[in-house]
Amino acid sequence: MFFEVNPGPGFLTRALIRDGVVKLKLLERNKEFTAGLERFCDKKLTKTIEVVQKDFFKLAQMMYVDKITLSDNLDRLCDGVETRHWVEFSFLSSSTGGFCDCSS
Repeated sequence: MFFEVNPGPGFLTRALIRDGVVKLKLLERNKEFTAGLERFCDKKLTKTIEVVQKDFFKLAQMMYVDKITLSDNLDRLCDGVETRHWVEFSFLSSSTGGFCDCSS
């Protein structure tokens, strides 16, 4: 599953679908974009694409509210999104242990 943040009008979303990605969770804060994404998804893969109207930059606030209210809103939002660690992405590391070899 892909978790796409602020997909806007859905250009990347459409490319992901074209390339075979079928499970998407779209997190968009703008109501107009959210409505457009929902209309697009209704015509496509309604069971595998979820559009959520949330502001990604307020996730820390959501986590804080969950903690003091003993809620699990953030956990439910991320349900189905696989946790990956940066070290699992080979393109992020090199033989020098960093993003790139900047010594030359």
